[in-house]
Amino acid sequence: MKKERCKDGKKYMLITAINYFGPRLVWADKIKDFRVCDIEDVSKCNALLMKSEGGNVVRIKANGAKWY
Repeated sequence: MKKERCKDGKKYMLITAINYFGPRLVWADKIKDFRVCDIEDVSKCNALLMKSEGGNVVRIKANGAKWY
């Protein structure tokens, strides 16, 4: 079974909160690879966490559940 991947073979993409230079794009294989402060921003709806799944990009919560 082929694994779904984003940039550089990573599975998750995080768009961080806007700061002085704008938002950062960060890629990782696991949610726990992101900084804790960035994951907390996802819970507060200040950052966006996305996952490649089934050929689509899906917005997910900090715990990995789909955002409905």
